[in-house]
Amino acid sequence: MYLDLQEYSILYTNESFQEYVNAYKALIQKEKDEYNKKSDKHKAQNPFTPSQSKQEFIRKLEAEKFLYFCYSLDSSPLIIKAPSDNKDQKKFLGYEWSNRKGKQGIQYITTSGINAISEILTPLYNPKNRLDSSKLSFYIM
Repeated sequence: MYLDLQEYSILYTNESFQEYVNAYKALIQKEKDEYNKKSDKHKAQNPFTPSQSKQEFIRKLEAEKFLYFCYSLDSSPLIIKAPSDNKDQKKFLGYEWSNRKGKQGIQYITTSGINAISEILTPLYNPKNRLDSSKLSFYIM
């Protein structure tokens, strides 16, 4: 059964729900700003109508949350904390970003000197063995 959301509903007092309402208001304001840039002739022929109703907007967000809930329903949580130090982060991720001329882009951290993902060194995964239990990707599968 689909319920029409009313302004006096108890949902409107909920802090999380208020975030939805604020996001919807921001979306509508952006659409109104775009509409106001149009010519007066266009405005006279086409009155402003929002791209979606508040109910549609909120329903889509809730449906997405429910989808992710269903994905994780039978799973155990795994929390991975990355290092905060820049040098340790590079080691953890297995790559760094280079702006050096001729070497722009991702530079994988390897022992072989070959800049290829198949040679990357990281605690996250082993590109040569997906079932390596010493890597974090093993526990995510």
